[in-house]
Order: sequence, then structure tokens, then C-alpha cells
Amino acid sequence: RSWISMVLVPIVVDGEKTVLICSRRVNEEILSTIQEEEAIPKSMLWDTLIDLVPAGVFWKDKDRRFLGVNKNFLDFYAFESTNEVLGKNDEEMGWHVNTDPFKNNEYRVLAGESVLNARGTCIAQGSVRDIVASKIPLRRNGEVVGILGYFTDRTEESDNGHQLILDGFKI
Repeated sequence: RSWISMVLVPIVVDGEKTVLICSRRVNEEILSTIQEEEAIPKSMLWDTLIDLVPAGVFWKDKDRRFLGVNKNFLDFYAFESTNEVLGKNDEEMGWHVNTDPFKNNEYRVLAGESVLNARGTCIAQGSVRDIVASKIPLRRNGEVVGILGYFTDRTEESDNGHQLILDGFKI
């Protein structure tokens, strides 16, 4: 009996993101040897994955305080390190134009509900930005212990829409 070992490698070809799939046949005798040689700690996979995601990723505790963020999050807000956000909540950071929708969504998540594709406005690097955020409960043994979320910047989409409307009035 044999197995197929597969590795997915994210690559960019002509400016487009894609995945290269590499595979090889492996018989059972050498499978355990390969698994030991190729074993990658879950923490390394997690760190690599969240930095690869083209979105600001964050996770919070039950008090809505940041426990971690990815590189895209840091870059979006122009932070040098996670120390600038760890242990703080959104209100302490002062980056939302209207904090209530974000806060209410997080309370819904802490009650066990997922909130997907919620639109909002924030201030990043001195500019008002339109974002779309999704948040899900983090659970341990069935109990909600925090929030996992991500957001994407949709400002250019919004600006393009506004420009079309303004152009219509100029004609």
C-alpha cells in the first residue's frame, strides 16, 4: 500500500497569487521517517498562515482585549510591533469613527454568534478608511473564550463609487 505526500506552496505568477501543488508517492515503510523529517510545528504553520493572509488578522480575549495581530494588521495601522495593541480594546486605540457597531458585534460574537462581512469605518495612518470585518467565537471545550477576526480595506472601492457619482454631476 502507498500514500501520496502533498505540499501546497503559495506563489505569485505574473502578479497573480496561486498555489503550486507538489506530490510524491510514499510507501508505508518510509512514511514514518518522512513524517519525522518533515514535521512542522503547528505554531510555525499558524504564524506563516496568518502573515500570508491578505487581511488584518487579530484575536482577542473575553474582555475584547487584543492578544495578537498579524503583520498586515500592523502595516495597516502603521504600528512597529504588537506591543502597541496588546492588552488594549478598540475604544482605547481610538481608531473607530463610531465604536458602537464594532463593540456590539463583538458582544454578539462573545455570546456565540459569528458576525461576517460587517462594514465599518476606521481611522488608519491619519485617514478615514472603509473596512469590512468578520469575527467568530474562539472556543475552548465548547465555551467562548475570545474572538478571532479579520478585516480588509475597501476604501478604494468606496472612493471609486463616489467618484462615479460625482462625475455624473459634472456632465
